[in-house]
Amino acid sequence: MARGAEGWTQERLDREFASFQEGDADTTDAVVRCVAVIGCAVALWIALSNIAILIWGASYVLFNIAYVSFVRREAVQIPKRVLIVTIFGSTFISSWYVAMLIYLASVADGDFLVIAACGAIGATLHSFSHNSEFSLSAFIDFSTAVVSAAGVFVCAAVHSSSFWVAVSILLGGLFVIGYLLLGFRLIISDRRELKEKYKADVHDQKMRALGQLTSGVAHDFNNLLAVVLLNIELSLDQPSAEKRKKHLSDAQQAAQSGAELIEQLMAFGRTSDLQSSNVLIAPLFDRLKSVLRRLLPSRIEFEVSNLDPSCEIQVDAAMLESAILNLV
Repeated sequence: MARGAEGWTQERLDREFASFQEGDADTTDAVVRCVAVIGCAVALWIALSNIAILIWGASYVLFNIAYVSFVRREAVQIPKRVLIVTIFGSTFISSWYVAMLIYLASVADGDFLVIAACGAIGATLHSFSHNSEFSLSAFIDFSTAVVSAAGVFVCAAVHSSSFWVAVSILLGGLFVIGYLLLGFRLIISDRRELKEKYKADVHDQKMRALGQLTSGVAHDFNNLLAVVLLNIELSLDQPSAEKRKKHLSDAQQAAQSGAELIEQLMAFGRTSDLQSSNVLIAPLFDRLKSVLRRLLPSRIEFEVSNLDPSCEIQVDAAMLESAILNLV
């Protein structure tokens, strides 16, 4: 397995990058966040007459567009430098967002604490809903929620009416943040268990299908061997050369059918070499019908229709059979 710098495997690099895609690259989520930020920025600019808020809102949107465009790439064989840029981009945007929340909570004697608190709630909901693993992306998202909440509580304490009110606000904030941490861990753990259960269920279904296919193939192969042995035995006891030739021909045909059955199994297991040739589609499906019927449960009806007998393509027949088997 390929390894990145500092012992990181390529698999982990791809997995970490995929977690950023899962959490940040959703178009609908990004559009909603940008529209909400622009709307709030315009309203706050009208209220405070501070052009810096408009600049913050516009730059947040531009940063998000650039970041989302960057992470919407194929998460395969990701170089470490790409992951580093992704981490930096996510951290920068989160910090940019948190900075404005804390600024809003601190200005005008706490008049905008409600808006800042709503922003912190939004960051928490994003963290909870967009992460399914304990990944770097999840750590950045949850850190954004924690820092936002902590900033709002501190600003509320600063603008409180008395010392003891400030102390109670800070203590309450500590409990709230601790509960957020516990809730985040429980949600991620539950999602991980559900994912593992789903993988186990899929594996069980595959094993049941494989067992059904194996049982059917073994039955057919046993029948073919019986035909071969019977015809060889009849040919040995037959004095007529013409009848011996017929029995041996039947045995040869049964052996050829067995060889085709093995070829289908090899194609299903992807162990045969690629051999491209002109293949007629209709006869190929005719050969696959019996295998496909064995693969499907009895409650499912299977039918092949409307195949042009002259339809021909250049392909590896075994791989095409494997693809059809997997699709079914």
